[in-house]
Amino acid sequence: MFLKEYGAGYEKARKIAEDVTVHLVGQGCSVVLDSDFIDSKKRASIREVVKKTNARLLFIRTHCDYDVSAGRIIEAKHEGFFAEADSLYEGKFKFFLWLNEGVGRFELRKLPFKITTEIDTTADREVWSKDVEMLDFSKI
Repeated sequence: MFLKEYGAGYEKARKIAEDVTVHLVGQGCSVVLDSDFIDSKKRASIREVVKKTNARLLFIRTHCDYDVSAGRIIEAKHEGFFAEADSLYEGKFKFFLWLNEGVGRFELRKLPFKITTEIDTTADREVWSKDVEMLDFSKI
């Protein structure tokens, strides 16, 4: 929404986030980037950004049951955030694999890069937020 207000397009959001990341890490801050990083170009880009700093790059996989996730999306109030996004749905699931066993089910795909840890957000926030709080990044 902020980008739209100042005339910057949605497509520049990642570059802005990367520049801010370098600046904040340089100031001694920790940064969390919320992105899928499934695209190898995105991973290569963030690895190059991290090389400019003394930070460690950790990938944390968050996932949610497909039906729960779909319900949350339907009920969410997006307030136009994605109104001008121009990427199309490609007709395939990048994160889930459909298994045609019994009545069928979705299973998480194996990702093509190392994941530091996983957080399942299917349950209520109170449940999974405890898992997040228990992460000890000094041991990772």
